Amino acid sequence: MPITLSTIVRRQPGADDSTLNGELVVLDADGRMVRALNGTAARVWQLLDGQRSIADICNVLAAEFDAQAAAIEADVLSFLNDLCRKQLAVGGF
Repeated sequence: MPITLSTIVRRQPGADDSTLNGELVVLDADGRMVRALNGTAARVWQLLDGQRSIADICNVLAAEFDAQAAAIEADVLSFLNDLCRKQLAVGGF
């Protein structure tokens, strides 16, 4: 199911993160590194609490990075769709 700005996304149960060589990496439920995250992506990962919609996450990022929420929405949606495809996040709440 594709996610939209109104979708609430949370981390997949069992998915975790760790710091490796100064980078945040996301681990699947089996402990395999699936994705290394840059600073912005790491912040999105931190905001996946199952309470915020994607629009809410974009607003937080816009405030923190002094950007327009509309300018980052496509990137955030793409990133979260990728996490969902890799079963690191789940949306639809």
